[in-house]
Order: sequence, then C-alpha cells, then structure tokens
Amino acid sequence: MILKKENPALWNGNYGGDVNFLENSNENVLAFEREKNGNKVVVVMNLTENEESTTLKPRSSSGKYTSYFSDSDFILRGKHTLDLEPWEFKILVQNKQGN
Repeated sequence: MILKKENPALWNGNYGGDVNFLENSNENVLAFEREKNGNKVVVVMNLTENEESTTLKPRSSSGKYTSYFSDSDFILRGKHTLDLEPWEFKILVQNKQGN
C-alpha cells in the first residue's frame, strides 16, 4: 500500500486533511496529525541523533490505530509516552473502519 495515495488524509491541497501539530513534552520531537473523512494519520518523529522520550497529549487523536510499518495494533491514549531511537519516526493510521 502506498499510504499517500491510499489515505485521503494525506492527499494534496484541499483534497487532503489539514496539518494539526500535537502538543508533546520534547522540543526534539515533532508530532502532527492529518484527518479527512474519518481517515486519520498521526506522525511522531525524533529529529535528533539521540534517543528521545516524549509525552504526547493528543486530545482528539486518542484511539486505536495501526502502526504503518509493523501492521500491528497501537492504542494512543490521552496522555501517551513514547521512546524513540535516533531519527526514528512512527506513522499511525486510523481509517473509517476503525483501524
């Protein structure tokens, strides 16, 4: 699956979802979500060469996702701590069917 083509949240311009940055506790970590028509993608990126830990406060992004790279279930809680390896990023996908 090519995520950008298959998920409307990632489509270009008015066809895709707006970028909403997620509050987190580490300035070296970038976290954002895009949502369109019930399809949501959350991205969390460690922007350093060091291991980093962050606590996300995703508010409306809480819920059940599929981790894009491992195709495994991922539950994002209202206050969620993540440990990230150097340069690691996570892509979480939630579609209309709830995955």
